[in-house]
Amino acid sequence: MNHLLFTIYIFCSTLFGLNLENTSPIKMKYSFEKIENEGSYKIDILNLNTEILIIGKPTSGAKIIVYFDSIIKEKQNLKKQLQVYNDEKNRVLTIKDSKNDEENKKNKIILQLPKNINLKIKSCVDHLAIDNISGFIIINNQSGTIDINNIIGDLDIIAAESEINIKNSRVNCRLESKGFNLMLANIVGKSNISSFGGDVSINRHQGDLSIYIKNGNLSVKELNGEFSNFKSYGELILIEDAQTDIHISNQLGNLYLRNIRGVINADTDEGNIYIDNYYGNLLADTNSGDIYLGGIIGSTDVSSRLGNVTCIINYESSFKNSYHSIQTLEGDINLTIPKKLSLSLTSQIAHNRSTQYITSEIPLNFSLEDDKIVGKAVMNDGKIPITIYSKNGFIDIKNY
Repeated sequence: MNHLLFTIYIFCSTLFGLNLENTSPIKMKYSFEKIENEGSYKIDILNLNTEILIIGKPTSGAKIIVYFDSIIKEKQNLKKQLQVYNDEKNRVLTIKDSKNDEENKKNKIILQLPKNINLKIKSCVDHLAIDNISGFIIINNQSGTIDINNIIGDLDIIAAESEINIKNSRVNCRLESKGFNLMLANIVGKSNISSFGGDVSINRHQGDLSIYIKNGNLSVKELNGEFSNFKSYGELILIEDAQTDIHISNQLGNLYLRNIRGVINADTDEGNIYIDNYYGNLLADTNSGDIYLGGIIGSTDVSSRLGNVTCIINYESSFKNSYHSIQTLEGDINLTIPKKLSLSLTSQIAHNRSTQYITSEIPLNFSLEDDKIVGKAVMNDGKIPITIYSKNGFIDIKNY
């Protein structure tokens, strides 16, 4: 059976002739020498109202150090300030608060644990920091900042009213944040994130990513994975430098995507869509927003009911079966095409208008087809089909 070592350190000194014996801080230490560094033990931390620092080390044995910031009282039973119980049979060490004496508020608790261990932290308040742990980590109903660094394993953060910072980790994340910002940096693994009322910032994430955000902004930079899913009822989604297939939706705000390779399925209701330097198959739809596409290589199928569409097409022979379809009901279309592009172009407007609503640097042959005014052109063998339609707006076609 593990032997519990309990030590109380009382520091007394005399400064400028004053005896500080009754005003010195207290430090308590618990030691568990037989908790091994092999991943079978679990640490339960419950209802603590203090800063918690958890540090993993490469050897067996655990230490708990508790700091108090209040005045020492004579004959006080300090053990009653914290309940620590080691269940060796079930391999669970439990640490929870005792509310016997609120005058002696704990200032900080430091846990020095074997690196390979499992953590469950519930209903704690104040700053929580975890560093160099491998195992599963569950954090439930935490209030206060959460800082996590250099962990390996599974991480669940549930209903946290906390600012969350996670970095330098190989981890599968399931994160739920309420009212505060969330930041991930240098992550390898899958992440599933829900945020209500705060901004989400992700920098360098390798692996699949799924994010739901409400009333906040989303920024993702340097993303590599097979599939990513972003859904927002916030102000802005910004995605930069990504190689992944993306399904992205922002009902109230704008989408900005830059330097993306992969399939994109994007939609907004009121927000605008901006995509620059893109390679892949693009499907984009908005109700009242505008769409701007710059440096597009691949295929596009884009539509806006009330907004304008601007598209600058590029071409690379490495992309096969390229095509472009652009349409809007009430907005204008501005299309720019390389001069040497092999294309078959069809531009269309409503039949009750005139050809003056279509201007083109590429000569067009006009006709009336299916109640539409249609202008067509074929260039350089016509290999890439391009179809554009604006029912009640203008169409302007340029080449470069």
